[in-house]
Amino acid sequence: SYQDLNAIRLMTYYRRSVVNWWDRKFPRHKLADDNQPVNTGQSIMTPAMAEAEQTDHYERLVNAGLFQDLAGYKRDLRAEKNASE
Repeated sequence: SYQDLNAIRLMTYYRRSVVNWWDRKFPRHKLADDNQPVNTGQSIMTPAMAEAEQTDHYERLVNAGLFQDLAGYKRDLRAEKNASE
């Protein structure tokens, strides 16, 4: 039962860290397609940029000893822009 509690707390920490990290780092960014030209200084996020940033955040958590399997995380991570937006 301790392992179950530990897993729940770890996943709660992960969820909160991701939400807080995105809110602090990208507070008012707009989402654009990958092929959209982005000028320097614009607050725009593309799916490719999101994948790179999310991988970087997860790598920090792996280096802190909280998570493992960075290669599997990179393989399974998908960032896509909703086609209806």
